[in-house]
Amino acid sequence: MLKTTLLGLCGATLTSAAFAQTVSSPSGNTSEWRMTGVTAGVVNRAYGPGVLEFADGANGATSMVDEFTTCSAAGIPTIAGVDAPILSAGRHINPLGYYLRPLHGQPEASSFTLVMDLYFDSAQNAINYTALWQSRDNLLDAEIHLDHGANAFWHDLDNSGVGAGTVGVGTWSYDSWFRVVYTVDSAAGTSKLFVDGTLVMTDIPIDTLPDGSGSAVSWFLSDQNDNSFPLYVGALAVTDVAISDSVAGQLGSPEAGGIFDGGLGTFYCSPAVANSTGVPGRILASGSAVASNNDVTLEAIDLPAMSFGFFLTSQTQNFVANPGGSQGNLCLGGGIGRYVGPGQILNSGATGTIALALDLTQTPTPTGLVTVQAGETWNFQAWHRDSVGGSATSNFTNAVSVVFQ
Repeated sequence: MLKTTLLGLCGATLTSAAFAQTVSSPSGNTSEWRMTGVTAGVVNRAYGPGVLEFADGANGATSMVDEFTTCSAAGIPTIAGVDAPILSAGRHINPLGYYLRPLHGQPEASSFTLVMDLYFDSAQNAINYTALWQSRDNLLDAEIHLDHGANAFWHDLDNSGVGAGTVGVGTWSYDSWFRVVYTVDSAAGTSKLFVDGTLVMTDIPIDTLPDGSGSAVSWFLSDQNDNSFPLYVGALAVTDVAISDSVAGQLGSPEAGGIFDGGLGTFYCSPAVANSTGVPGRILASGSAVASNNDVTLEAIDLPAMSFGFFLTSQTQNFVANPGGSQGNLCLGGGIGRYVGPGQILNSGATGTIALALDLTQTPTPTGLVTVQAGETWNFQAWHRDSVGGSATSNFTNAVSVVFQ
């Protein structure tokens, strides 16, 4: 087992920085899955209360025909230049596919948003349709299909197969990644579909989003018949609010970092250097930016399994390549604090994830603990053990900056 003490930090001057920002998650109950594998039949998620699970059980046929892999291993293009984790989904005929339990016992939503990053290989020679989302029992047609003959979508209004029909003709392409945003706004009486930030359909709402308790589930990548062909999924997100046209446009095209940012802060130094899993580690911040609420949780995902790590913080951004022999980049400067108190040095376990609920009245600095104040900006990053060619080293996630109120 690797030692729990990481390499020593050292200071340096700013040499370069790469800044990237994604759209913050909307208000409401939001979940996002980056396709990094399964634990006990449940697809690992980036954040949120929702559950995405094999519809036919952890050891059913879906788990045998689907594979959690990477772009390069699947032989398809990277996502925005990053060899990201993906789901290679096989052909799903009921009962294959996934249960989507997005609201985790919250009330059924009459307004909601679904976002999917997809890739379809022309070598599949697909005809007809591939089901994307089915609102409930999966006994009839899915409400949203890919229409392969027209590079479009089928939007079914009443489960009869004779609803709105083909919409958004020629709006997605084979052999390239594209992002689908689907919104339902019950108050406005509209459902809308966007591809890579461009509105391609406006129609009437089709159904509500079940809460996910018991049998009240949606289905992902499945319907009752053979409307299915293999495809790739980079990320899936759902929220129980209808995001605005402006936000749907800002979501744009697929990114390796996922769809939303977890709710707090602005990412920078993204993407991080890939670790021994083949993908970069990623930091997420959630909770409240109101300092007096004392409600911030940090999470680092896509880390090597069973690796030790801890979070760092500073009020200064910086860029130091390979500090102390690390294979990653340190993105903090000035007085850097380490969360290394009791219970704060964490192990990523089988899921490759560490998480820490912060006490903003006990924020570490080199000279002691301080309280975060409104108006201050604090930056956070995770440092973790890693290996290269069997030799122990360390690596970093990207970083997130939070402006407190």
